[in-house]
Amino acid sequence: MNSVTSFMLVKPTYTDDETRETPWNAVELKIWDTLATAIESSTIEPAALAEELNRLFPTNRLPGLGPQEPESPESFLWEFWGIFAKAAGQVPVDHAGQQRLVELLTALRDLPNPVPVPELEASWGELKLWSDLPIMGPTFREALDVDTGINLQAFIARIGGAGLAGFWFLALYSLNKALEMQLEPRSTAYDKRGELLDEAVPNAAVWIQFAGAKIYEMSVAEEMRDTTAGKGGSWKGQPGFSKKRWDSWKRKFEQLSGDIITKQETRDAAAKAKDIMDELQRT
Repeated sequence: MNSVTSFMLVKPTYTDDETRETPWNAVELKIWDTLATAIESSTIEPAALAEELNRLFPTNRLPGLGPQEPESPESFLWEFWGIFAKAAGQVPVDHAGQQRLVELLTALRDLPNPVPVPELEASWGELKLWSDLPIMGPTFREALDVDTGINLQAFIARIGGAGLAGFWFLALYSLNKALEMQLEPRSTAYDKRGELLDEAVPNAAVWIQFAGAKIYEMSVAEEMRDTTAGKGGSWKGQPGFSKKRWDSWKRKFEQLSGDIITKQETRDAAAKAKDIMDELQRT
């Protein structure tokens, strides 16, 4: 059986004694179990799983599950989205489970009767559960500092492509790092540029693969002109997205598709990204 097809989520385990000592473990495991079901099963509706997750929120939770004194909504959300990011980071880029997690996220956002979370207002402004997907953005951004692999990057790109959240500064950062990197020839990093490209190019390519249509739209519209994200390196034009920068990225992907200093999978990722960009311009 194909290893991608047979993927199973690795979840934490706790003894009964550990859960009695730390009651939050029971809530954590239910989150993991629900995400595992979403990833591994195509027969259960995302809306049903979203409702299961909703029932774990402190003010919605049945008595007896989790701490006797429930955690704060903000604490729950940081933990919840952290688990979501860890789960997404395990799922291979092209596994159907990635898209199922996006569908679960969509169902969670679209649950009826969203309610304000007043406990968040002082720090985060007026946010509703779950329509605003509160604190998801900051949590995922922190997760990327820990998990630099392609799986989480691809999932966040999928979120952007689906219109669930705008992580476009991350797209700019990834594309800049992979395609506009300038290294001093006498530096130690220059000697390792093949390794650096092997990490950076696939991470940039998934933004084109899963959010390319939106990135092209933003490039034509020259959006985010005031951003500082993705500055530096070989790009000397205006900040943010632009058609000239899009064309520059495409040329660089084409160049990298034949750069023997990188691994074959890196060259393949670059070629695929360039082809997608061509196709998006034709449609």
